[in-house]
Order: sequence, then structure tokens, then C-alpha cells
Amino acid sequence: MKVQNGNVRLSDAVRDASTTLSTEDGVRRSFLGGFESTSGENSFQDGKWLGDELHAESRNGSVRICFDNEADSSSSGRFNPFNLFGKLFSL
Repeated sequence: MKVQNGNVRLSDAVRDASTTLSTEDGVRRSFLGGFESTSGENSFQDGKWLGDELHAESRNGSVRICFDNEADSSSSGRFNPFNLFGKLFSL
């Protein structure tokens, strides 16, 4: 994850399930999941990770990472024009 002029926000569930491996030059490398259980031979081939990866980068904004089944509490209390128009026009 790399952010300039912003920040990285992890949901509580993602934060609880992740391990920060390093932070250097504005880049944070983390592992999501059971880090101890992935040290076996099936996780690496020729020194390369075989699992899924997520690369997130922003230059003038924030990055929020959460699981897709989590409720989005980051937008609570914010103005949402679609919600307003939906209520006005019964959309």
C-alpha cells in the first residue's frame, strides 16, 4: 500500500487479520490471513508468492481496505446526494 498526501485505513476486521511486514519509503507491506500457515512449500515457487496480491496506491487521496461483506461505516454521517434524492423521489 502506498499513499502520498492521504492515508490508509484498514477496517477493524482487516486490521485484526493482517500482519505488517515492513514500512519503507511510504510503502507498507502487510500479509492478510494466517501468516504462520503459509510458510509451507505450496505457498512459494522459485522464491515467488503463489497466492493472491493486492496493490493499492493513491497520490492525493485515502485508501480504505475492508472485506466485501463488511458494512460500510465509513460513509455514515456523510452527505450522500443519491440517498437524499432517493428519499425525495421515492427511488
